[in-house]
Amino acid sequence: MTDTAPDSSAMGFDSTAAMATGFVPAETGIDHVRGDEVAAVGQVEGAVHQGSGSINYFLAPASAPTSPRRSPREHTADLLGDLSARFVEGPGFITAEQRLQQPGTVVLTGDPGTGRRTAALMLLHRSGAGTSRFREVDVDGSDDDVDSFTVQSGERILLVMPDDNGESVQRRSKWLVNHHSAVRQAQAYLVVVCSSRAQHLLPDELIQQVCRLGRPQGAAVLTKHLAALGVTTWHADLTRHALADPMRDLARLAALIGQAKETADNDTDPAAWIAEGLAAYTEPVDHVQIPSNGRVRALTVMTALLEQARAEAVFTASESFLRSVRYPEDPIHPLEWVDLDHRLHDIEARVDKRRRVRFTKAAHGHAVLTYFWDRLPWLRTQLTAEINSVLGLRELDDGDRLRVARRFAAQSLRTGHTDDLFTAVFQWCQQRNLQWIGIQILADGLESDAGSVFRRQVYTWVTHRNLHRYVALALVRVCSESIAPTRPEQALVRLRHLTRNYDSEVASTAREALILLAKDDPAFLTRLLSQLCKDLAADPVKPTDVTLFTAVIDPRNLAQLTTSTLSAAADLTAEAWRVLLRRHQATWLTALEATLTAAAEHGPELLVSILLASCRNDKQIADTLFTGTRIVASRNSSISRVTGLLFIRMVIAESQT
Repeated sequence: MTDTAPDSSAMGFDSTAAMATGFVPAETGIDHVRGDEVAAVGQVEGAVHQGSGSINYFLAPASAPTSPRRSPREHTADLLGDLSARFVEGPGFITAEQRLQQPGTVVLTGDPGTGRRTAALMLLHRSGAGTSRFREVDVDGSDDDVDSFTVQSGERILLVMPDDNGESVQRRSKWLVNHHSAVRQAQAYLVVVCSSRAQHLLPDELIQQVCRLGRPQGAAVLTKHLAALGVTTWHADLTRHALADPMRDLARLAALIGQAKETADNDTDPAAWIAEGLAAYTEPVDHVQIPSNGRVRALTVMTALLEQARAEAVFTASESFLRSVRYPEDPIHPLEWVDLDHRLHDIEARVDKRRRVRFTKAAHGHAVLTYFWDRLPWLRTQLTAEINSVLGLRELDDGDRLRVARRFAAQSLRTGHTDDLFTAVFQWCQQRNLQWIGIQILADGLESDAGSVFRRQVYTWVTHRNLHRYVALALVRVCSESIAPTRPEQALVRLRHLTRNYDSEVASTAREALILLAKDDPAFLTRLLSQLCKDLAADPVKPTDVTLFTAVIDPRNLAQLTTSTLSAAADLTAEAWRVLLRRHQATWLTALEATLTAAAEHGPELLVSILLASCRNDKQIADTLFTGTRIVASRNSSISRVTGLLFIRMVIAESQT
């Protein structure tokens, strides 16, 4: 193992674990399929799914933590671009698209499985002159999350109302009532995904904006997904499913066929891929029967957990698991043991030419893991404890480790044991050589149906100011790269908490992340300044908030804004200074010196104008600013040009009142 993260392009995607269980979006099937990569975005309400049915879990490789950080703009652009290339319009979509050519709100309804959420994303993508950015409303997080939501001019917003009539729907309905007028005033675009049962909760003025979607042509959807996986052959048996099955199930079928193609020999007839995928698709996940022999069980579960890894690693993990559960030693001498390939053959697995192990049937590995997590619950604790030992095997490469972690995460989420998963993730993030896995699993979960569960957990962690350094640094990246793209206000809330961490490196890194997000997105900058105005008015004010404010208003950050955005940012900055200058001098004097120094280095005009605006029509604040500026000028001669300009402007302003 190494301390560096892997190149994600080298990591094989675990289609078996992902798609055999239906780990695809609840409404749409799949957001994109590219080669062996499958990405799904959705959300789950209430408790995490328990039982043997499906849960949607994102299992697509993301950029490795050591690679250059991608901006949120690129993140959502890729998502919407990939989705657009595979999208199939259904009945009613054109009408909705025409309505959203101008700012406003469209409400999408339709039967479950008709692709409402995908259609909503495509509407936002094509709205107005087109966009690569959107954000999703989440009212199930902390009070900080809900309070921080503000509608920005011209932005694209997605609100998904669950199909039930529970508390979550009520909260979203309340948000819609409170914010619909703000959407209109900001000339923004809002798409609401709403079930027929929840339509009565819509504001009266939105009833006329309802568009009912029909089911897209299943054959076209399945064909596009198969083509993305390199499968261009059609089979008559696919037609029956294409005509009736929900979009999410068609996506799962396509992925299972892709998995069969991946595991087949090069000369296998494509019809065989389809036949195997169909068999796995129609076979119940609980069909597995495993002998009670302990050694067979250990080899079977480790083969499922480590599928695609080298045979030696599977054997080592199997023996380690036997020792951890204190299974009796084999009385037969090792020289007389049956060879490993034959043992694997007996459990319906095979070793390929690279000595990597695969089950002979698509999705069989997931079925095995489901069997162990569901039918042998007394072994779950030992299996959970064994994960760290497995990840430490020297026989594994980084792609193997990521697949193991994702399979474990999928089972933990499926059965509702999020405590097992989050404990493991926390431990991984504490270790430099496994931190990247913790980051990736959090990123996966945040993009999944269980996203709200992960966001709440991240919030719980970041509010601890003594949070372990490596964990906190991992969460800075998770917030800025996985939460910020579609939920910027929630990223802001969590990163603000991290700027208050007792560890100076954590606080500095979180502060830099906020500044980078503000540079990338003017709307994020205005959100951040608006929040800082509130923070600086708090009693007592936190020094970390003053430090953050000073860094955010650097002239280089403000100079890149458009005229309209700059005006709003300047007003907010002036208001923040007005709040600060009413406090004791010790609170803001260092910040004033830093601001004037930045102005001297990068251009004084803007910040001088903002400082003047902060004391306009308030002689007491003007006197305070004048006194503070004199003190700063007396101890820092390098800013004399800026302080001189400020004094002159203040005198002129005074003479004009």
